[in-house]
Amino acid sequence: VISAITSNQSNAGNILLQIDELLLLRNGGIISTEAGTPGAGGNGGNIIIDAGLIVAVPEENSDIIADAFEGSGGNINITTEGIFGILPQEQQTDFSAITASSESGIDGEVQVNQPDVDPSKGLTELTFELVDASKLVNRSCSPGGVARRSSFTVTGRGGLPPNPGDTLSSDAVVTAWVSLDSEQQNHYSSTTQFNYTSSNPRQIVEAQGWIKTSDGKVILTADASTVTPGILWLRTPACNNLPD
Repeated sequence: VISAITSNQSNAGNILLQIDELLLLRNGGIISTEAGTPGAGGNGGNIIIDAGLIVAVPEENSDIIADAFEGSGGNINITTEGIFGILPQEQQTDFSAITASSESGIDGEVQVNQPDVDPSKGLTELTFELVDASKLVNRSCSPGGVARRSSFTVTGRGGLPPNPGDTLSSDAVVTAWVSLDSEQQNHYSSTTQFNYTSSNPRQIVEAQGWIKTSDGKVILTADASTVTPGILWLRTPACNNLPD
C-alpha cells in the first residue's frame, strides 16, 4: 500500500513513482491519494507513475485511486510501455481499476501514455529475386562423374550355412577362423561333443520281402527275396509198395 490520503477537509498529498522495470500490484495492493470522507471536503491528490511495465491481477482488486468526496478528484498520469490487468474506470469496482472520481465535485483526469510502436521499424526488406536451384546442386555427385568419391558394393548376405554339415553357398562371405588357447582347446575337446545330422536322410521304403536267419530271426528287406525253385523228382511207386 502506498498512500497519501486525508480524512479531513484538507487536500490529499501527491505520489510520484519512477520504476525502471516492473510495477506489480497483487492481493488488493493500493496506490491512493484519496481525499476527505463522506460529508467532508478536500481534493484528491495527484499520482504520477513512470514504469517499464504495470501488471495487476483483475480479480484481486488492486487499485490506483485519486478520488474525492466533496472536493475534486485528483489527476493520474501514467507513462509505461505496457499495462496489463488494470484499466481506468469511472468509479471503484470489485476488480482492479484506476479511478480519479468525485462523488459531489469534479472528476479528475486519468491519462495513460504509451510510446507509439512502429510495426515496420527494424524490419528488413526481402529481395524478390528467385534463386536458380540448378546452381545449388553439386555436379560432382552425378552418377559416373570423375569426382565420385564413394562407391557401394553388394557382397551378399554372408555368414555361415544354416547347418554345419552343409556347404557354403556362392554368395556367402568366408570369415577368418579364431584360434583359441591350448588350455581352452583341451577343455572344449574333452567336455564337448557335437553330433551332426545329414541334411539328406535316407528315404524309408516299404518292405518288399523277408528272410529268415539261421538263428530263427525274420528280417524285412527292401528288395523281394529271390527263391530258386528246386527240381521235384517224382518217382512212380512200385506195385508192391502200394497199400492194400
